[in-house]
Amino acid sequence: MGPLLEGIRDLSQACSLSLIVPGLAVVLSARNRRGWVVGGVLGATWFFAWMKAAGWLPGTPDGVWSVVGGAAFVGAGLVSWRGASSVSGVGSGAVAGALATWLWAPCVGPQLAYILNGAPEAPFRQLVPMGMFVLGLSVPILFVALAPVAIPRLRRVLAPVATAGMFLVLVLGGAMAIGWYDDVVIQLNRWSTPAS
Repeated sequence: MGPLLEGIRDLSQACSLSLIVPGLAVVLSARNRRGWVVGGVLGATWFFAWMKAAGWLPGTPDGVWSVVGGAAFVGAGLVSWRGASSVSGVGSGAVAGALATWLWAPCVGPQLAYILNGAPEAPFRQLVPMGMFVLGLSVPILFVALAPVAIPRLRRVLAPVATAGMFLVLVLGGAMAIGWYDDVVIQLNRWSTPAS
């Protein structure tokens, strides 16, 4: 329960935005099959955060890889926006979650520090705790995805929200492609308070 609660607590930290906002943008851009997109975002974020903690993910992209990452993120948003099938929804969410996690620089509290310190030597022991931490951080994404189910009146605004989400995807993808997103992540970490 500790990693889940720390993930929820870290929602108050600015550094968490670098992980939440890209996934949230792709989820918002989904006009259909939003649940599949959420599943892709959460699954990829969990898996890639675990790989990053274990030291199996290369450093953040730069140069040509920044351009490729930005283009892939925009492509994921477009696929999500078109929403042709459940497979495309999962795939677009997975690409967004993977890229967001690759660029993420987390605020480290006691639970995440335990996960990060233990993952290089015993990575499979940290798989579930990392999933719990990511689930805690993903509360806003789950809220946005479930709100139209809980409040059916919200379904009327899904089309304009999807257009706004796609605009946010374009902005974030452009920032990733030209290397500005790294600067945003650094600034968000500066604005965050030290973890206790």
